[in-house]
Amino acid sequence: MAKNTVDKNKGTHQIFVPGPLASLPESTQCLAIDILYHIPGLPDSSLNTIAYVALGGGKFPISTIVRFVDLAIFKAAEVNDSAHFWGILLVLVSGTSRSGVEKATEGQEAGWQRHEVVVHAGCRAAVSAAGGSQDALEALGPALLDMYREKKGTANNSTNGEESSSRNIGIAKVVYGLLTLCSATFIKNQKDENKDWCGREASSSSSLPIIAEALPEVFLDYVRICIECTAEDPVVYVARPHAAATAAVKVIAAEPALLLGPTLRAAAASISPGRDNITTTSAIETALLLLLDIAGNSNLEPELVECSREAETVVKAIKNAVETKDGGVHRASLSHGLHRLLALLSQKLGIEL
Repeated sequence: MAKNTVDKNKGTHQIFVPGPLASLPESTQCLAIDILYHIPGLPDSSLNTIAYVALGGGKFPISTIVRFVDLAIFKAAEVNDSAHFWGILLVLVSGTSRSGVEKATEGQEAGWQRHEVVVHAGCRAAVSAAGGSQDALEALGPALLDMYREKKGTANNSTNGEESSSRNIGIAKVVYGLLTLCSATFIKNQKDENKDWCGREASSSSSLPIIAEALPEVFLDYVRICIECTAEDPVVYVARPHAAATAAVKVIAAEPALLLGPTLRAAAASISPGRDNITTTSAIETALLLLLDIAGNSNLEPELVECSREAETVVKAIKNAVETKDGGVHRASLSHGLHRLLALLSQKLGIEL
């Protein structure tokens, strides 16, 4: 439920607090949510509270969260308010909000598993409401890309390590929502031989080419952030680095002709000498993880052969960076990954370095 509070710096503002439902058994929670379906016209404050709970407020179990998400989507669509409906979906798919919902959940992280569940529920609802995954990506993709860039700019400009880490987690959440929508769109279009990557001739007003052009940078940032966040805190609420790489490569494999070459070129460019050791190490590890996942994906073999020159450029950059890296555990780990990558590419492409 929502209540007003007074802050000497912010004045009177609204915050969300869990009501008595949070302390009841899980079966009772689900029953109470089902009853809400029969109450007409839930006010915006109730929908915002539901979104707050979905983002982690009140520490409800995941099964209850799924019920809450379905209720929020159903009620938002019921009022026939398109802007509010898609606004609620954006909150769910991004795991964040430009309104007070995000502030209410600070310090109450509910874990990456909950975020994944909420994102997939929100994406399913978006695809259903838009009449297809392509239109859902067209509806939510630009806002997700804007949120990613806004958060990235803020994190890069932050001088406070704790704040920067928190913002990086926010970036990871937004990117996961974007990649989930992209994956659903590209895989669906891949099954339809009559459709190109964007499902139809791209109109001058379509934002999909802009999203596709940004994806290589998004892939690299997502994996790098997950590497850096988990290195700082093993229990931090982001995807494991290997899972992040797999999620990125899943999107690449759905549209390799469009995404593989640009991603390989972006990976090579990201490994630039002269940066501080932490950044260089995470950049090398990011490129390694992506290349290992790409090389190990059998669906990408034909396209990887076509992009063998770009792949060789990345491997040379990684090899040079690893060999010039200072000693220690990082170099040993990177060297092990490099040997695995060289073995894979030697087998598949005949690349010998």
